[in-house]
Amino acid sequence: MRCHWKVLIVKTSFWLASEVVLGLCGTDTMADYSEFLGAQQELAIAFSVAVITLVA
Repeated sequence: MRCHWKVLIVKTSFWLASEVVLGLCGTDTMADYSEFLGAQQELAIAFSVAVITLVA
């Protein structure tokens, strides 16, 4: 069980450090925006497939 806690702490520390560094550089916002655009594109594709299925 100790090993799992060590891995969790290392991963969380790395994530937190990278968020701080990216936030200071201003690239964190761009990464969040690109994730948002990807989600919007996936929703648009799913909606168009649903419409095509209903029409056909």
